[in-house]
Amino acid sequence: MQGVRDPDVILIKDSPLPPAPREEDLTTYWAIERQWKTSEHYAQLQEMLANVEIPIPLTKVIAVASGRLVIQSQVNKRRGLHHSLVSDLHSTLVRRRLLLPAASSTKPYIQDPAYTQRDKEVLRSAEFTILDDPQAWLELDQSSVLVCINADFPVADIVADICRPALIVWDKKRVPRPYWTVA
Repeated sequence: MQGVRDPDVILIKDSPLPPAPREEDLTTYWAIERQWKTSEHYAQLQEMLANVEIPIPLTKVIAVASGRLVIQSQVNKRRGLHHSLVSDLHSTLVRRRLLLPAASSTKPYIQDPAYTQRDKEVLRSAEFTILDDPQAWLELDQSSVLVCINADFPVADIVADICRPALIVWDKKRVPRPYWTVA
């Protein structure tokens, strides 16, 4: 029979994936974080942090423009890795006692105006403090660590107008030249 649909058959062609429950999103994020800790980039970061001398005490880790975590109803692996880097950087600085004791009990700060409510729920559960725009820029000072990977705006120009953070981690592919040099 032409034009008759079987009520038990559901066509899913061109339908987006159904949203995963928040618990599943968090489980996926934790799996991505575990994978990050087995990567070569993780080992390189740990080696660099083991050898770097930071002459001033640090007070906070602030990440901006890490991107939405959940895209098309699923946790995005690349964005999950960005957030994992921020979390691990904070944990490593605490472990090395490079964050002041009062700062050691805080969570890393993250800000991205693109975060959805779902992103925020997962990231809060993953132990991040989410800041609304422009709060991260107002929190930034000379004893901060700034992480900015994947920004589509001139971070160096904004930072130059605010302060000079103690440590900056950013995507070198997007920065055409060193912004500051150590003499």
